Amino acid sequence: MKIFDLVEKFAGYGFNKSHSAAYALVSYQTLWLKTHYPSQFMAAVMSADMDNTDKIVTLVDECDRMGIPIIPPDVNKAYSTLTSMMN
Repeated sequence: MKIFDLVEKFAGYGFNKSHSAAYALVSYQTLWLKTHYPSQFMAAVMSADMDNTDKIVTLVDECDRMGIPIIPPDVNKAYSTLTSMMN
């Protein structure tokens, strides 16, 4: 009974504690990537949330705040970049 009582007490906070520890780790990794690779990080986040226009607006504002230029798609520039990469 004593062991069960201990396990029962742990069940009350154990999930929350493990969940918060896992969330803290993901938060730390995300912050590290955003700090050290801001352009790549924001491009990845924007690609992942492409279907959520409200989120994209927020992310574009964040890019502006961070000084990351948002360049609209340009077929001519994409082609010149591709050819320079191939040479």
